[in-house]
Parts: sequence; structure tokens; C-alpha cells
Amino acid sequence: MFFEIKAPLLSPEKEDLIFINLKKQAISISINIQTAYTFDLKGRLFTAFIDGHTYRRSMDNRVMEIWSAKIGDLKHRNRLWLSAGKKKALLDKIHTETARLQNLLSNGNFQVLSHSPEPLSWIQISVEEAIQKILYYDYERLEADAQKFRAIYQPVGILPPDMYLALVVQVTESCSYNQCNFCYFYKGQPYRVKSLSEFQTHVQKIKEYFGEALALRKHIFMGEANALDLPTEQLQDYFEILQKEFPIGNNGHSDLPAFDGIYSFMSAFHKKLKTVKEFAQLHELGLKRIYIGMETGSNELLRFLNKPSSVERVIQVVNHAKEGNVHVGIIILLGAGGDKFYQPHVQQTVEAIKHMALDKYDFIYLSPMVSLPGTAYHEKVHAENIHPLSPEQIEQQKSELIKGIESNFQENMPKIALYDINQFIY
Repeated sequence: MFFEIKAPLLSPEKEDLIFINLKKQAISISINIQTAYTFDLKGRLFTAFIDGHTYRRSMDNRVMEIWSAKIGDLKHRNRLWLSAGKKKALLDKIHTETARLQNLLSNGNFQVLSHSPEPLSWIQISVEEAIQKILYYDYERLEADAQKFRAIYQPVGILPPDMYLALVVQVTESCSYNQCNFCYFYKGQPYRVKSLSEFQTHVQKIKEYFGEALALRKHIFMGEANALDLPTEQLQDYFEILQKEFPIGNNGHSDLPAFDGIYSFMSAFHKKLKTVKEFAQLHELGLKRIYIGMETGSNELLRFLNKPSSVERVIQVVNHAKEGNVHVGIIILLGAGGDKFYQPHVQQTVEAIKHMALDKYDFIYLSPMVSLPGTAYHEKVHAENIHPLSPEQIEQQKSELIKGIESNFQENMPKIALYDINQFIY
């Protein structure tokens, strides 16, 4: 349902083109095309677009600014977490403009240009209700809401790019291994598994917190890292709680928006790998895709990264999952091992993927290596005088990997996409 008007929103001297769209999953307001705000159905800001810059707000009320700029021949995406002062200024600005819009609608100081076919009076009431929800969340209430979120969740370390709109449920906290020398997502966080009763309470609190805003979430992501490494018999109990509490696929619920399935990270380094039968059992309970940080097809490079797995075990897990009707997302690190491992990384990764039964329902993510000072990887690279790849070399390696991977498939090729972890926000 949409509502397009002209009204003097930004200044009394000039009329602005305002487009209000009430969707099943979100509320959006655009002003003069250059500005657009999206809110969840509870009225909390989700994203803003202003003069070519995107602002994404997290559930714990942080704001990331993203914009593009050209450096030489390469287009570079810049990102910056706003300071507390700039964040407040942005959120206050959006709240003020929404309050002005409410006044214009209340006073009838606008000209209707177009609207959906429903009766106009019904649309105005719905629009005003939506704006009331947005106005409820001023800066102070967004900060208070963030505290509620943090009381329910441990930090959400990372998600795959296609899961940024997932509803995260945390069966586990942190990572059971947590020793990959390049990873910083869970440093200092102890690993633990929630009991069934604790998880049930966790899910109830999530439902209460999101409420009608669940409509914005398309998938359920079982976190945190490697949650699926738990024994299958144990996992089934957690899956059954999710099936009971949420409409997943066609399981009979009708009171909540439906989720298309359950997704999760998985490793390949546990002694007992899941069998085809186990994957099939979890698929019956809603498991749709697993994500594996393969990183590389080179066992030597895996050892360099302090990954306790092997390429052969990753291939086995992938093929077991596929045979059990579970889709797969493979994550490859661009630039891993720098110049020392450039060629074996490309050649052996392409070769490993050749032995995986991947198809068009799967993903291969190419994720640029992030080497942070203070990580064991950063120190090791410098100690061994290994040169990190330049942005141009990263692009070249990406092209070589894509070309090699594509040569493995005559048809039904998996989707290949970039995975920039710096853009993650939940």
C-alpha cells in the first residue's frame, strides 16, 4: 500500500515529493528520491539512504555509514561506525522529519499525487498509525531498546551475506574451537551450549522483543559458530523447539510470518562427521543450508591458518549434506597466506570444489582476508616476511578463482558472490 504526496516537509518555501509505502514486512518513507528511510513494523529505523550514503542501524543501536568512492581504477566501498554524537544527530534528524510529516498529514497540508486503490481515508489512517510507531522510537527509546536486545543476545559475531535478514537464535555462544589465527569474532568469549529450558526461554524473549517486526526476517539462523557440530540427537531437541515456536516452511502455523528454513555454520574438524542420514533427519526438521569456512583447498595453507580440518573432510561434509538434501555455502578467503600461497591457494581450491556435488542452490562466497594487528595471523605473516596481497592482486585472485570454479560446471553452477565481513551488521 503506497501514498504519494507533495508537501512542504523540509522547508516552508518548497514542496517536497514524499512517498510512503506500507509493506507486509516494513515501512518506508522517501523524500525527493535522494532520501529514503526504512523501518521495521514496530517503528525502529532499519536503514537510511541520504545523498548517496547508506546508514544501517543495528539492533543494539549502532549505525554504520557506507559509501562508494573510486581509488584508481577500482571502486572501493567505504564504511564507518558513526560516533555517538553523529549517530544521535542522524537519528534525531530522521525523528524530526517524521514528526513534521505527521503534522502535515494531521493539518491536511499536502497534495495527493497517487495512492493504492484502497479508500483514501483508510490509507491515511494506516499511514498515521505507522508514523506514530516511528515517532515512539526517539533516540532515548532506541537506546533503551538496544539494552533489551543485549539482555537477550550475546554478541552476534558474523552471518553469511544471504542471512543478514535472518532471525538469529543462539543455541551456542562463541565458538567451540576459537583458535583460527585470523579470526577475531569470538575472542574472549567463553564457549557454552544453552540447556533446552534456557533455549526455550531465549526463544520466547526473542518473539516478545521482535513482535510484529519478525515480518522483516526471512530465515532462522542457528548460532553462534558451529552450532551444528552438536550431536544430532541433541540438535533435534533444539530444532523441535523452533518448529513449535515458529512457522517454518509449511508446518501449520498461521499467526506469524513464515520462515523459509533453518540455517547454520558448521565445521569439518570434529572427530565424528555427520552422516547422510543425520543430515536428512535435520532437513526434515527444517535445516535448509549449512555454511562451512573451508577458507582454501590447500592443506598446507589450512595448517598455516591454524585450522584443525582438512580439505578432504570438508569435501566429505559437503557431499554428505547434499545427499541429505541440505544446501551448502562454501566460504573461501581471498588473499589468505599472501604472496607465498597465491598459486596453491587458487589451484587447489578450484580442484577441491571440483569434487563437491554443488549445484545452483548452493553458494560459494569469496571473502577478502582481513588481517588485524594483534591477531596471530598478522604476527605470523610479518614474522615469515610474507607480503599481503594488494587490492589489485586480490581482484586478480578473485578473477582466477571464479574462472577456475566456473570451468568445473557445465550447468547448475552454484552462485559465486563476494563476502565482505566489514559490512556485517545485525
